[in-house]
Amino acid sequence: MANSEHRKRFITFAIIYTCICAAVISVAVFFQYRAYTKNYNLAAARICALVQEKYPDVTGSSIAEILNDNVSEKYDDNGKEFMQKYGIDMESDSVIMENDKEMKKFITIDIVAVVFMSAGFLGYIFSQRRYYENQISQMTACLRRINEGSYMLKMDDSKEGAVSILKSELYKTAVMMREAAENAKADKIMLKDSLSDISHQLKTPLTSLSINLENLEDNPDMDEASKNRILRRAKHDVVNISHMVSAILKLSRLEADVVEFNEKETKLSDITESAADRVTALCDLKDISLKIKKDSDRNAVVYCDSYWQTEAVTNIVKNAVEHAAKNVAIGYYSYEMYDEIVVENDGRAISDEDKKNIFKRFYRGQDFAADSVGIGLSLAESIIRHDNGYVMVDDLFNEKKECEGTRFVVRYLR
Repeated sequence: MANSEHRKRFITFAIIYTCICAAVISVAVFFQYRAYTKNYNLAAARICALVQEKYPDVTGSSIAEILNDNVSEKYDDNGKEFMQKYGIDMESDSVIMENDKEMKKFITIDIVAVVFMSAGFLGYIFSQRRYYENQISQMTACLRRINEGSYMLKMDDSKEGAVSILKSELYKTAVMMREAAENAKADKIMLKDSLSDISHQLKTPLTSLSINLENLEDNPDMDEASKNRILRRAKHDVVNISHMVSAILKLSRLEADVVEFNEKETKLSDITESAADRVTALCDLKDISLKIKKDSDRNAVVYCDSYWQTEAVTNIVKNAVEHAAKNVAIGYYSYEMYDEIVVENDGRAISDEDKKNIFKRFYRGQDFAADSVGIGLSLAESIIRHDNGYVMVDDLFNEKKECEGTRFVVRYLR
């Protein structure tokens, strides 16, 4: 396509340039013909006037017959002999000397015109070649800088065509390489931070587990009650480690984009009810009342993977239960532009600092639970974001504008 455009532009220039050259040469030939005609007519007029003056018996029609009729061909040989007597060769010399001067002048003009027109055409070809050489040199220098790790490209705007497309693709490639390099650098930093966080998070339960096992090993005569207490602590540490590793693996799979989502239309009622069932035991343990709001829209649906969305909503509901005083309520609604799930509790207000960081990995707020690892909400936010949604957290106010809890809003855009 680009080569076709270049060829079309070159052919258009060649046609226009040829037409201009033809017009210039035509004008020169026209004026040359006019000069020749004028000189011949003047010479013929002088001869006719002289003949009539010297030979009154010769009529004008006789002279015209000699000039134009084929009958005059019988005088050609006599005319040639006459001219040769005066050194004029009928094959190479002009009878009218003025025409020789005109011929030399117009030949000079024609040669100069052809030279200039040829030089103009060659100049165009040379300028095009020079232009492409400069563009290729510029792109070569850009590629060299890219190979050296510099992605700051500065290329002059080029004309439309192959070079423009090539430079555009080169720029896109450089941008993608720069983004890839920056992403790789960011990924390395994130991996380093993640490994550091994971190491820090695992260090406490592993240390506790190691101490408990050492106590059992160093005290074989320990009473049964103490052994059971230490075993319960060890089991609790193992459960925490297992939960943390499971959550980290899930989050890592999401961030690595290796999860195969089975997306389909799913009722929000199915997601919220499944999430509520999963935290029933925790609610019973903490004596928390968990209810589904009566005004919820049972026809509300979202296009998602039901398993992963249930995982996300479960983490949000679990967080609400852990920080609730007595009650947790869940509602789901459908609107023109989006669908949403609302999770509310009657716990303490969340500080502004916690609101800004609550969805960050391994972040634990001021009132975090003892066994919290700070990864559940981060996992939930990643899952929801994958399905074109987002999650918000804010204080819950009553009619008197008094804070009486916390509200999480999961909103899925259509």
